[in-house]
Amino acid sequence: MAEELTAWSPAGFHLRPLQATDYAKGYPQLLAALTQVGELPEATFQSTLQRLNSQPDTYLILVLEEAETGALAATGTLLVEQKFVHSAGKVGHVEDIVVSPDFERRGLGKKLIEVLERIARGRGCYKVILDCSEDVVGFYEKCGLVRKGAFMAQYFS
Repeated sequence: MAEELTAWSPAGFHLRPLQATDYAKGYPQLLAALTQVGELPEATFQSTLQRLNSQPDTYLILVLEEAETGALAATGTLLVEQKFVHSAGKVGHVEDIVVSPDFERRGLGKKLIEVLERIARGRGCYKVILDCSEDVVGFYEKCGLVRKGAFMAQYFS
């Protein structure tokens, strides 16, 4: 996969899986551009990353790193869910797409969506889905996704 990620990297960026060293490069701050991160001590980040990396067919977190500076420019996650429906098919859940404000309007978010869709297809997913807020629906429509159904949630404190 490393060769594919290199081939899919936009000019001036390296596309790669999230690494342990990305905590110090500001990964929690990058996520904070999307949503509230809460407390995320480095030890918690490292143990969570290790647990996710132990399930490589289920979890994949990608980052786009600026080649020149090493700054984290964007990130996105693919979660592959095994189902019983659709002949025991798989669904790809795209999550946590965020581009640093310093790197917006360069097509990086769209590139992440395209790559995560390719990977989901390659892992046998029959569809890719994501949840988003109303204010970014237009962006995802430009990426080729279509609005389907309703989004429901119940949050626990």
